[in-house]
Amino acid sequence: MDYTLDQIKHFFESNLVSNTEEEEDPWIPLLHAQIDHAAMKIEELRRKQFITRSVLHTIQLSGKRTEDNVQQLIKNLDSPYFSDGVIPASFPSDYFNEREVEILKQLPLLGSDDPRIEEALILLKKTRALMNVPSDGSVEREIVSRWRACLADWFKGDIDLQEKYFTFIDSISGNQPAIFGLDEELNRFIDDLMKKYKLEGSGAQ
Repeated sequence: MDYTLDQIKHFFESNLVSNTEEEEDPWIPLLHAQIDHAAMKIEELRRKQFITRSVLHTIQLSGKRTEDNVQQLIKNLDSPYFSDGVIPASFPSDYFNEREVEILKQLPLLGSDDPRIEEALILLKKTRALMNVPSDGSVEREIVSRWRACLADWFKGDIDLQEKYFTFIDSISGNQPAIFGLDEELNRFIDDLMKKYKLEGSGAQ
């Protein structure tokens, strides 16, 4: 039960049976203390699990390990913003309205065990591979189609919110990408692909 030897000694040196029915068994506060201790350990392990996944996802996103990103992520172990084992994304209420924030809160979160993250990582890997090969229209169309399906799901079909979100992400990126591992070159490539086949689909030349 993860008690130390000193704690076990304290248990058995305590009166095993209370003197009267009204008195509380002396083991009860000791057991409560151990329950609290276990809860703290669970929270600590969930933090480690989230950060470890975040590092893994970041490496998979970028296709390489970036020491600065890894160190920044590890520092998040002491973040006061953990909630239910994750650090949830936050969105400014002066930029997004209440309905938009509710949708954005449901976006897949790096470091979580959301299956949509794994799907996105596979798609990003395929997209990154396209950057280094001659243009293949059929493959590009497939990638664009899959991106549109993902984004439609994530943003509940709200195209305006999707564009507003990525405009916001661009505005806060600065020298470091707002999403670790998702570099500007890849972002631009995806954006260009989406524009290219949006124009093609509309009949424009």
